[in-house]
Amino acid sequence: QECERIYAHTPGFSIESRVPDPSKHWEKKMVAMRRSLEEQEAASAVDRTNREETYLARLGFTRMWAALTASGRPIVVHNGLFDLLFLCRHMHDDLPASLGGFKELIGELFPGGVFDTRTIGKQITVNDNDGEKKEDE
Repeated sequence: QECERIYAHTPGFSIESRVPDPSKHWEKKMVAMRRSLEEQEAASAVDRTNREETYLARLGFTRMWAALTASGRPIVVHNGLFDLLFLCRHMHDDLPASLGGFKELIGELFPGGVFDTRTIGKQITVNDNDGEKKEDE
């Protein structure tokens, strides 16, 4: 808010936030610059383009989620319960209040089924050299 107030009272000046060291993205510096009207318009256009690119990049995952849920194909995960909870919460809607409701939602989103390789691996039995079956732990 303070920057906007200063900017409004100082025509020809613009204030930018810069990150001097990309490895320390949390350290930002505010820089006041005097620019001509043309330079201000060019900087504004670059800023608008950068924001649009960021928006479209983030929208890209939304498109992927929509294609994934619309495909009807099976989904394979490994120990993916929390991943599915996270994705459903952030990409679909609020989570149901119960585990049963969550299972129904996953069944609707992925009618081809969800296969968890961790669970499948726990159910596999292995024959040893003597021909005895041993449960894999």
